[in-house]
Amino acid sequence: MTAVLARGDDPVVSLPRVLWRSFTAGFNLTSTDKAALAARAWFYAVVTSVLASMWRIAISVNNNGSGVGESGVGGSGVDGVEPSVAGYTAVAIFWYIAAAEAALIPVPSNLIEQVAKPIADESVEVWFSRPVYAGLPTVLFRFGQILPVSLACALTGCVLAIVLAGPPPNLVALLLALPALCLAVLLSIAMQHTFAGLAFWLGDISGMWLVYHRTVFILGGLIIPLETLPSWLEPVARAMPFMATVYVPGRLASGHVEPTLIVRQLFWLVIALGAVALVYRRGEERMCRRNL
Repeated sequence: MTAVLARGDDPVVSLPRVLWRSFTAGFNLTSTDKAALAARAWFYAVVTSVLASMWRIAISVNNNGSGVGESGVGGSGVDGVEPSVAGYTAVAIFWYIAAAEAALIPVPSNLIEQVAKPIADESVEVWFSRPVYAGLPTVLFRFGQILPVSLACALTGCVLAIVLAGPPPNLVALLLALPALCLAVLLSIAMQHTFAGLAFWLGDISGMWLVYHRTVFILGGLIIPLETLPSWLEPVARAMPFMATVYVPGRLASGHVEPTLIVRQLFWLVIALGAVALVYRRGEERMCRRNL
């Protein structure tokens, strides 16, 4: 992907235009590949179904085996109370997993390595006359590439959840989950570009993507919702940006109307995009000095 300012353009004025072009270029590239979208949606459906089944069993066991009835996923618990774990019923946890996986699976697991490799090889391209803008176009291009996949997975997840579990616990919360999903994907991409930018100083950081994803699995709320973490770890996870990339869309889709979660996403997104700009500016300056 190449984005270049025309000679004489004011970078400040042209930046929004270039970012928009970067996004649309990535979006058009992916949205026209129907076979790839179908393949990713199929993989997503398998993973989501397996995880939801595991949680259904866990909820059933936690409630003395009374959580799974013949009429559906949730069943009826003791004294007519629907079984749950940490406030999540089997239906709610299905919607949680569907949204959380739709935010994570479309983002390449080795994105940090993909972005860091040309930096470490010093083959990274300089797009703008002002270094502060380096990195932001690639973030928007990647976002454009990944968003159609994420939306396809989200649609697949809705169908799966309705068929296998039941209707959404709260329609308002589900509507809030859509912008939260988009913000989660963009934030994840920005954070990974920030980590990849450390290659300007560290060189080979090929193993960092594994550390990042293991952190997201636990502190981001992918494997288990944050409410099920140990009491000492839950506040730590809530104070970190990883929860905004997975937990927030999952929490909203599971029926919890908590719009302040989107505010927290926006807070971390501003920081992440600023970090991308700063890291790439400093890194480009360092590369230029070293090549003099």
